[in-house]
Amino acid sequence: MPRHRLDLWALLDVYRCTFEVLHEAALQWPFAVAAEAARWSRA
Repeated sequence: MPRHRLDLWALLDVYRCTFEVLHEAALQWPFAVAAEAARWSRA
């Protein structure tokens, strides 16, 4: 039987996990782009 009351803490936990993933991606992508550019320039 599903609960009708919104579980605010579970929702906040989902948002927190999503934010952490996006934050990690934002920190990582410049290095990934730079590595890819270096690989293309050497080809």
